[in-house]
Amino acid sequence: MLRAGLVPLSGSEHVFMLDNHHIASDGTSSGILMQEFMALYNGDTLPLLNCRYRDYACWQNSPVQR
Repeated sequence: MLRAGLVPLSGSEHVFMLDNHHIASDGTSSGILMQEFMALYNGDTLPLLNCRYRDYACWQNSPVQR
């Protein structure tokens, strides 16, 4: 569902390519992904996540949500 590649051009120049299936993400998540890639490219660090997918999945499967 997601494919990435780095193509060397010349010297220290590269092209980063990212291909994802439309089912894997929507416009909002694609925008967030690009913002985070650009932040990393600029040398920034990403904030720590306060909720992991595993936490969300456990919450969704809890008896309270049924």
